[in-house]
Amino acid sequence: MELVDPPTIGGKFTWSNKCGSAMSRLDRFLLSSSFIDDWKIEGQTIGDRYVSDHAPIWIRDNKRNWGPKPFRFNNLWFSHKDFFSFMEKEWNSLEVKGRGDFCLVEKLKALKSKISLWNKEVFGWIDINIEEAEKEMHFLDNKFVHFAGNVPEEEVAKRSKAAIVFWDNLYKKEGFLRLKSRQLWLAEGDCNTRYFHNSLKERRRRNSLCSLLSSRGVLEDVNEVKDFTFKHFKSFFEDEGGGEGMNLERPFTELEIKEAIWSCDGNKSPGPDGYSLE
Repeated sequence: MELVDPPTIGGKFTWSNKCGSAMSRLDRFLLSSSFIDDWKIEGQTIGDRYVSDHAPIWIRDNKRNWGPKPFRFNNLWFSHKDFFSFMEKEWNSLEVKGRGDFCLVEKLKALKSKISLWNKEVFGWIDINIEEAEKEMHFLDNKFVHFAGNVPEEEVAKRSKAAIVFWDNLYKKEGFLRLKSRQLWLAEGDCNTRYFHNSLKERRRRNSLCSLLSSRGVLEDVNEVKDFTFKHFKSFFEDEGGGEGMNLERPFTELEIKEAIWSCDGNKSPGPDGYSLE
């Protein structure tokens, strides 16, 4: 029935016998993809069972406002014929003074809003273009019937042009979904957007962060989760001195930088600034 079993939070089993020798997930929610999308379902929470053999189970949504979506560079933009000229023009129009590394970071930061606007104008109409091309091909196919096998060349050219627009936009859409779903092992040309959609949704559900367990108990408020996460990584990466800190600060060569960058996969997840390694 194509139902989804959302990931569990807080426990693994919903039933246990009295001595704990047998455990099972007898209770669970099975949901359709449309229900998960409409209600922004995040997962299932399994509570403490106390005196009962069964633990309580709740379905959780994620309708909290986590702030604006971060910028994410999409390698599919490289395939557009105008992208490099657009980037060159915008890059040269930016005036930033200072050290080379500072100028690089500031220019990349300033480019985010310009690239996002360009993407909206160029790639934001993909679904509409696909729909209009389908309608055009269907209209012309019905029109061809009335020509009794003697279809004018201009009508055939229109049909051919509509088909080109359709496939071009479909490949673009497939490329977006493939990158977002991170299913990079698939061969080029595998048109299965439904599979990519499902992979993307599953990945989002798996990576969603709805609550954290701290010394103060379970944190669910957006600001509390953000603050706890920030402090955790801040303390984790604080310099404690010693050999490793000195190692990171030693001089490095241009060859080391190139070897490190060229050995990485450019299609992997983007860095903290939102840009992919590609």
